[in-house]
Amino acid sequence: MNKTELHQIYTPIADFIVVEFITVSKTEGGILLTDNAKEDYSRQMAWKVVAKGPDVKHLNLNDYVLVGPNARPIGVPLLHKKEDDTQHVQLHEYEVLGKVDKDFINSKSTSKTVLH
Repeated sequence: MNKTELHQIYTPIADFIVVEFITVSKTEGGILLTDNAKEDYSRQMAWKVVAKGPDVKHLNLNDYVLVGPNARPIGVPLLHKKEDDTQHVQLHEYEVLGKVDKDFINSKSTSKTVLH
């Protein structure tokens, strides 16, 4: 399945969106992450919107978003891709804190984690 085809095979209802992210096993500095740390670390990265429900007002497909620390994403295991550890979760649009510029995400000279 091509990643760009997800919105053609699965449409969330109401104001739900589906975002994808790659599970990180170690940091750029080489630190190996435990399972709990992997989840926390992946929450600090921008996630890509790959499907959206009909009531989503502020987000578009292929937007990159930051998700709030209290968000309660629901895993969508039928969409899990083992070959590159891509994960998909579904959450409400209101759990998104904001959009991240695509050029910033694709830039190799900047960190992709949120600094506190």
